[in-house]
Amino acid sequence: MNHAFRSMLHLWSMDKRILFEKDHLSKQASINGLCGGLKMGDHLSYQDKQMVYFASLIKKLSKNEPVHIVCQGDSMTYGHDDESHDIRPKKSDPTCETELEYPDHHQAGKTYPEALQEFCNRLYGQGKVTVTNRGFSGDWAEMSRSRWPKNPQADLHLIMLGTNDASNPYIPIDVQQNITKYVKDLGQLIEHILDEKSAIVLLTPPKHSNDNNLLITLYRQCMKIVGKKYHIPVIDATEFLKAYPLEEVQSDEVHYNTKGYTIFGAKVAGLIAGLSHIYEPYTIDRNQVIIPSMTEYGLTITGVDDRTVTLEEHDDAPFGIGSSINKGLLFHLRANTSLTISFYAKRHQLVMTPLFAIKEVDGALQFTLDFGVEPGNFVLNKAQKERIKENTIKNKLTFKGTTERQMIGEEPSFHRLKNSFLLPSKGFYSMTIENTSLSDDVYLYGFIVNDAPSD
Repeated sequence: MNHAFRSMLHLWSMDKRILFEKDHLSKQASINGLCGGLKMGDHLSYQDKQMVYFASLIKKLSKNEPVHIVCQGDSMTYGHDDESHDIRPKKSDPTCETELEYPDHHQAGKTYPEALQEFCNRLYGQGKVTVTNRGFSGDWAEMSRSRWPKNPQADLHLIMLGTNDASNPYIPIDVQQNITKYVKDLGQLIEHILDEKSAIVLLTPPKHSNDNNLLITLYRQCMKIVGKKYHIPVIDATEFLKAYPLEEVQSDEVHYNTKGYTIFGAKVAGLIAGLSHIYEPYTIDRNQVIIPSMTEYGLTITGVDDRTVTLEEHDDAPFGIGSSINKGLLFHLRANTSLTISFYAKRHQLVMTPLFAIKEVDGALQFTLDFGVEPGNFVLNKAQKERIKENTIKNKLTFKGTTERQMIGEEPSFHRLKNSFLLPSKGFYSMTIENTSLSDDVYLYGFIVNDAPSD
C-alpha cells in the first residue's frame, strides 16, 4: 500500500503540468475551428488526433450517418454474471467480438453494450449506430491492448479498465496495484486506438459492493489525469448506479445483473445523445429553468427531417428571449417526432417538472427519463423515504388532449412529484420528449428544476 501511495504521489508530481494544459475542446467553437484547420493525413499529436476524430464523430451523428462504437474493458463490459436466474451462455450478447473465443463465463440477460445498442437504435434509427462488445473477463489495461490489436473501423471507443489492475490477485504480480504501470499501459492503449483513427471516451471503473480498496479510488483519479493529458473526456461511472441499492443491481460483489447492466447502458446512451457537450456537460441545479435551445445542451432530434422539431418564438412561451420582450422560446414537436436532451444533476434529490401545451384534442406528449429504465430510489433520510414512498417514482409521463397543459401557476403541485420526475442522485440523466400523436400542435416550453419537497 505504501508503495502504491508513493507511486501515486510521484505520478501527481510528474504530471502536475497536465492539470494546467489548455483544454482545446472546452468550447464547441474549438471543434469547428479544428475541423477546418487540420486534415486527417497531417502529422498530429495524440491530443490533436483525439480532437479530429471526435469532431468527425460529432459530425457523423449530427448528419445521421452510420457510426460504430466499440466498448472495450473487462468483465463489467463483457457482462459477466454467473449467479442470476436469467444468465445466458458465454458470448450470447450479439454485440460480442465474433473472432475471439471466450472462457466459460456466463453473461447477464443483457450486457451494457447490448443495452447501448438498443437505446441508440431508438435515438438514431435501426442500424445507424453499431456497437461491438470488446469486454473480456479478467483483463487489465496492458492485456486489453494486446488482445485487440486492430480497430474494427470504429468511430468511438468507450474504455473502462482499472478494476483488475487495482484489485485482482490473479493478474501478473508486476501489474497488481502498480499504479505507475497502469498509467503507462492505459496511455499506450489510448495511443494505439488513436493511431487506428478512433475517438475515445474513458469510463472510470464503476462502484461495487467490494469497493473497499482505496486503491480503486486512486486508479479512478489516475484515469482522470491520463484523460486530461490526451484531451479525452473522463466520465465517473460510479455515479451511474448511485441511486440504486447495490443488492438490486449486482449479481455478486463485483458484477452487475441484467438490471444493473441495462441501467448502465441507458446512462451511456444518454452520454451519446449529448456527445457534443460531453467536455462541458449541461448542469442543472435547484431553482433553475431549462430553456428550449438548440445549442445550450446535448440534443438529439428524431424525425423525418430537420423541420420536424423546431425552435420557435411564441407569446405563450414563458422562458427565453425572442425577437421582442413579449416572446419566449419553445420547441414545436410535429407528429411522431422526438428530442432527447442530456444533462448532469449537480446534487441529490432534484425534481424536474415539464412545462408544455397540447393544442389539439388528438395530441399526445410523452416524457421518458433514461430511456424508461427502472428509476432509482436513493433518498437522504428516513423521513424523506417514507414521504416519497407515497408517490410513484416515475420513469415516464404521458399527457393527451387539449386539456393537458402544464404552466407556472396553473398547476398547484407543478414543483412536486405529481407531474414531475425525481432525480434521486447527482449524475448524468437523459430526457426524451416525444410527440406520439398525429397532431402537429404540441409544444414544449422547458422544465423547472427544484429541490424535492420537504413536507
